[in-house]
Amino acid sequence: MEKLPTAVVVGLCAHGLAVARALARAGVEVVALETDRNLPGSATRMARVESAGTMTGDGLISTLVAIANRLQTTPKPVLFLTNDRMVATVGARWDDLESKYAMSWSGCRDAVLRLIDKRNLEEHCCRSGLAYPGTVVFDGSNLEEVAATLGSYPVLAKPSQPLGTFKAVSLADEAALARLADLHRSSLPFLVQQLIPGGDDRLKVAAFMMREGKVLAAFEGRKLRSQPPCRGQTSVMQPWPDERVRTAGERFFAGLEISGPVSVEFKEAPDGELFVIEPTLGRTDYFVDACVANGCDLPSVEYAAVTGCQPQARRTAAFPRIWCDTERDGASFLRTAASVGKLGAGWLPIFPYLSAGDPSPFAKACLNYAQRIPGRIASRLRRLSAAS
Repeated sequence: MEKLPTAVVVGLCAHGLAVARALARAGVEVVALETDRNLPGSATRMARVESAGTMTGDGLISTLVAIANRLQTTPKPVLFLTNDRMVATVGARWDDLESKYAMSWSGCRDAVLRLIDKRNLEEHCCRSGLAYPGTVVFDGSNLEEVAATLGSYPVLAKPSQPLGTFKAVSLADEAALARLADLHRSSLPFLVQQLIPGGDDRLKVAAFMMREGKVLAAFEGRKLRSQPPCRGQTSVMQPWPDERVRTAGERFFAGLEISGPVSVEFKEAPDGELFVIEPTLGRTDYFVDACVANGCDLPSVEYAAVTGCQPQARRTAAFPRIWCDTERDGASFLRTAASVGKLGAGWLPIFPYLSAGDPSPFAKACLNYAQRIPGRIASRLRRLSAAS
């Protein structure tokens, strides 16, 4: 029997670990690259973990070339990325990797690179007929334009380029915006936007695996919690089938002939209108574990789309699974459990590292937590001493 192509997963944060586990459970050989061997994910038995060199900028390309030369596998390994900077770097430098890797979105790189730059979203949403919050591109000098265009504060500010030094910040007035620009000049320009009312549970997501514009797999969910609230990274994701959200998501990507894993986040306004917040392209979302556990195995579908090989099918969960990111938001599960009356009893939690078939990452996460306790106690004592 011909050997299945190897999957190369770049990064073993909780996201990369979820991708590696999904592929390994589907019968795919996985090689995972990681520079920080202290991460819990680096203890996984689901992948052969390779100590990588630099995984940012041009260094990422050199690392990937070196790994491919070391593997020397035929057919070419399939590449899986885990953050937007990787997507931007690989998309721009694919000519250096094309002979060594296969990748689901290699044929639509221009569209991917255009839409991960948030400055292009307003025009795209206008063309697609989707609502988008009123927006000003703020370069640090046009404070008056923000007030004139958006009318009033509070507003929401976020970096226009992937992985800035902050995710999103709510600002009460013009002075707060000026201070933010001083603190985060390396992340300018910002998008400064109209603030859509509503809590985390008004944030809805449509995630897809696509091939040349055709949907191969789909997941709809809603955030129950993000960190910081209403403007940060998802820390609790609930499966939430919603035909309106799916249709709006498909509409966002219509006409692009897009391939690969994509998603788009919406915020539902009090009147029910769905406003586009931001898309993700070229990689799955950080909460991909929620998709996989609820029967939408995006990594395996992506692998099959690239290779033509059908991985082993996963059993669909008997109950909805709610993903709680206890790594970045320690209170996420407790807060969710406290809302059991609102959510209903028919759900089960899943966590970033806990897995009966792959216990070492959870054990390492617990050990890392225990090792941090003395430092936290000392820090608290110093703060108390300073306050007194």
